[in-house]
Amino acid sequence: MTLKLNRSFILFSSVLCFVLLVAYGLYDWWRGRMLEHPATVQALELVREHPAVVDELGAEPPIWKMGGWVNGAGFIKNEDRVEIRLTLKGSVGDAVLTMEAERIHGEWQHSILRVENLDGELLVDLTQESQVEQLRESAQFSTRLSEGQALAKEGKLEEAIAAYREVFDGQGSPEQIVEARRLWGIALQQLGEYEDAETVLLDALARMLAQEGFFHEGFSGDTGHLPDSKDLRQDWEAHLSNLSLQKEVVQLAEWMETIESLGLTYRYRRQHIECIQTFKRLTAMSSDEFSSGFIVRALPRVHAHLGYCYAMAQGREVNALFHFEQACKLDKREQLPEVCDQVCRLNPKHPECQPRSKKVVFQ
Repeated sequence: MTLKLNRSFILFSSVLCFVLLVAYGLYDWWRGRMLEHPATVQALELVREHPAVVDELGAEPPIWKMGGWVNGAGFIKNEDRVEIRLTLKGSVGDAVLTMEAERIHGEWQHSILRVENLDGELLVDLTQESQVEQLRESAQFSTRLSEGQALAKEGKLEEAIAAYREVFDGQGSPEQIVEARRLWGIALQQLGEYEDAETVLLDALARMLAQEGFFHEGFSGDTGHLPDSKDLRQDWEAHLSNLSLQKEVVQLAEWMETIESLGLTYRYRRQHIECIQTFKRLTAMSSDEFSSGFIVRALPRVHAHLGYCYAMAQGREVNALFHFEQACKLDKREQLPEVCDQVCRLNPKHPECQPRSKKVVFQ
């Protein structure tokens, strides 16, 4: 009888220990998810060095240790509104942080951010200071983006990439993060780092599409998981068509610049299938539809790129010739003489190639 009771007690104790361990693990995961959330991290950075908080918690290193209880909502399902209350444990005293934040256009803005002592007395209300700090950081990131673009124009691509990375890692506004990622990928392509450029540009396009309301299962900009490239291409093709119909010239130029850079990563690695798929949609637009200088200059280039893509594919010489001819016709500034030479190489009997001593000019 005693042996049976001992066995039952041991079994009960084992099950209880297992349940407690699982419960503790779940709580620790939940607690970590709340404390590592971007809105919480921003709040803690503002709070920890505020004089009123330091006076209450103590200034000896470390200024504080986070501990005690944590309670919150909206964190598990990645909702657009989160709230949290947690105890801040310092070397000489404790305090309670209360925060509510809302995600607006991908950016977390605090509607409540205050610290009280354990008696409920308000120590500091940082709601307004949080909003001011966000505006200040946004201005700094905008300046850094402009500096990166200036460096890229000077050919200092590695320094430009460092500037873009600073904005991206610094968690600026969603628009700044996407622009930094986009410019970073373009600079990598110009530097000849084609594999890295492809990864960064696909990530940038996924982020750009997310801003336009396109959802891709499995994509998470924070973890680096990319959606299927075919799904991406279908979505950006649809978005380009929409921008073209609405004559959104500025946005269209940004998208074309990004996609052209992505296509070049395939062209220079001789991946003709991906190269053709990427450039084909860009050549569907007509320069007659737009007055934008960038688009007028870009169309001859993308036809030329597509010509080179087809030239890499066996048995696609006719397609290559067609796009080389289109590039020559659109190249009013005569910036692509080597492309016209490709026409004569593929079709020496072309009327514009006779005699070869004369300058090739396509009408």
